[in-house]
Amino acid sequence: MDQELSTIVTWILLLSNALVMGQEFTPRSYCTPEDSCWPTTDDFDELQSLNPSMEVITRGDGGWAEASNLVLNRRISETPGAVVYVRNSSHVQAVVKFSQDYNLNLKIISSGHEFIGRNIAPGCLLLSVAYMDEISTDLSCPEHSSGCMTVEPGVWWLQAYKAADKVNRIVMGGAEPSVSVTGWMLGGGHSPVSPKLGLGVDQVLMLQMVLADLSLVTLTKDGTYKQHINGTITTSDDTDLFWAARGGGGGTFGVVTLIKYKLHLPPSKHTLYICSFSTLNQANH
Repeated sequence: MDQELSTIVTWILLLSNALVMGQEFTPRSYCTPEDSCWPTTDDFDELQSLNPSMEVITRGDGGWAEASNLVLNRRISETPGAVVYVRNSSHVQAVVKFSQDYNLNLKIISSGHEFIGRNIAPGCLLLSVAYMDEISTDLSCPEHSSGCMTVEPGVWWLQAYKAADKVNRIVMGGAEPSVSVTGWMLGGGHSPVSPKLGLGVDQVLMLQMVLADLSLVTLTKDGTYKQHINGTITTSDDTDLFWAARGGGGGTFGVVTLIKYKLHLPPSKHTLYICSFSTLNQANH
């Protein structure tokens, strides 16, 4: 806790110092489809050919209308420059590298639920993890006595609830069944059963992420296991990223590719309240 508090205080002091000295934070300029630096059709074709099971869709391709409309928040009207559907961590690493090579604004999307639009930007390269939807359960996992559930980032809560029910367990998630298990947790993870079990971030036993340096990290409360892009492995007892990712919001620190959640025994008794309401306009009619 002392180390975490020290890190937070350090960042507050750095930001305060920048404001006091009048320093300005200049937004980074990215390449967009309107610029000559935007990847050519051949460049996108090469990305696709090197990763055959990946799906790359650019403006004018068949399926573009659907791919460019993945954000469910209708207040957000931005359109990406290209969309890539990935199926594994290697795909994620390839897309992150591609975005770096061509200076593209990389955004990550799963189920499309995002209140303030952090999963989209005009002309961005949109990385969709929707096809990464594998689920597994383990009732004898050593990390938690009631069992564990491991999910990929494209899994919806409805799918997770059904998988938990099959083994007579419950997993703590959101009230909306079509929300992904990943974005929900990255924002903190509020749930109807939070008064009993806490927040979504309290349920996480392990995270896997692809970082900007293309490494794949496995994060737990005990430390960090890092597989570098050249194949070398490093380990440490550093847990800063594990704590930061749980509630830090969106793809702030990397692209999540796997989460291990706690499973719980179902309650012996429960009460369900169902409420309905109307807006003022509906009530007046």
